[in-house]
Amino acid sequence: METENFINIDSKNLTIWKPKKENDKKVAIVYFHGGGLIFGNRNDLPKLYTDLFLQEGFTIFSYDYPLAPEATLSEINETIFKIYCSFAEEYYKDNFKEVFLFGRSAGAYLCLVLAKRISNYNTLPTPKGIIDFYGYYDLKSTFLKEPSPYYNTFGKVQDTILESFSIKDKSADNNTKALRYSLYVYARQNGSLLDIWRTKEEDLEVYSLTEKDFDLLPPLFITASSGDKDVPMSQSKNLFRKHQKSYARWVYYLDHDFDRNINDETGKNVYIECINWINNLIKKDSNYPLEI
Repeated sequence: METENFINIDSKNLTIWKPKKENDKKVAIVYFHGGGLIFGNRNDLPKLYTDLFLQEGFTIFSYDYPLAPEATLSEINETIFKIYCSFAEEYYKDNFKEVFLFGRSAGAYLCLVLAKRISNYNTLPTPKGIIDFYGYYDLKSTFLKEPSPYYNTFGKVQDTILESFSIKDKSADNNTKALRYSLYVYARQNGSLLDIWRTKEEDLEVYSLTEKDFDLLPPLFITASSGDKDVPMSQSKNLFRKHQKSYARWVYYLDHDFDRNINDETGKNVYIECINWINNLIKKDSNYPLEI
């Protein structure tokens, strides 16, 4: 099936994928990319998956956001909230019946924190659900502040890489993808992600989710791999256990971003299952918790 793909000409940080009019279900998916809040961009979702969403009649809004260390953790999260407010004002009203948040890895983290904040605003559209691909929710987790055994099998990234980044320039456009990824590896090798994000002590509470926050969240579709060496699968498992309206689709022995490999049917199958979950939520016939 042919799909229409276009970039919103009014904004440099947004790509919109729209289904054919006759197939449009008036469902918006607001997507945030991964990359440890240090690298990545809004167009990282493989076409195979965007096409699956489009064929089902869903519209995808994919946003860029400022990256660390040019932007602080607080500035990134505040920007995500402003992006959602802008989406609600410019696109949602009169155009969509439902909205879902979708993030992969750090993008999933941003979605969870965003949903927590949206719950305090009755003027904003409440997400029907959150699609959480191998994300995390707790900034106090040890994997964020301890050296990673996995990344320390890589070649050592030297401290001099920090000289390539200026916190005075928040555009985050001046450094290459390779350089930004090297900074991420450096942060993981040294257990300094929170430092690269320029995290304040109070941020650990404000921009994390606690168990009492889970009741504020809409239904969740959670997936992660047992072979994840980047973000511990326990983050996803704990979230599933503690949030009553969760649907979990676990995969085994694959990498962190297992859906990156489009030649492996696993990723496609998980997305198809996710689409079925969305349709069931819209029909309001889901039973929770569900685990596969």
